[in-house]
Amino acid sequence: DFMAKTTIDSTPTVTEPSQSVLEWLQDAMSEREFQQHVEDALTTRGYLWWHVRDSRLMRAGLPDIIAVHPARCPRRVYFFELKTTTGRVTSKQREALDALAHADGVDARVIRPRDWPAVLKEL
Repeated sequence: DFMAKTTIDSTPTVTEPSQSVLEWLQDAMSEREFQQHVEDALTTRGYLWWHVRDSRLMRAGLPDIIAVHPARCPRRVYFFELKTTTGRVTSKQREALDALAHADGVDARVIRPRDWPAVLKEL
């Protein structure tokens, strides 16, 4: 996922991909790939998180990810609706996010792959 360059002494070095490459990768990411990336990052940072695999069993509008860190104070509960770059938010999803966002200690929002680096810094 990083590009390698060879130096004069033939030792490879790793460089960060360019911004345009990162944007292309983010745009090409499926919602499932993005969700796996978010789940992995939350787990790595010690968050407890939940995702309902079969949302047909739930009331319409439930966000994709619910997460909380068990040791951070003040505690925040995160409700993330994950969408691809072009994914659309349904009216039920918007209604749920708007209601949740007004509760104390709750961060409820739509997150797209391009938003993730900034969100990750907040976690």
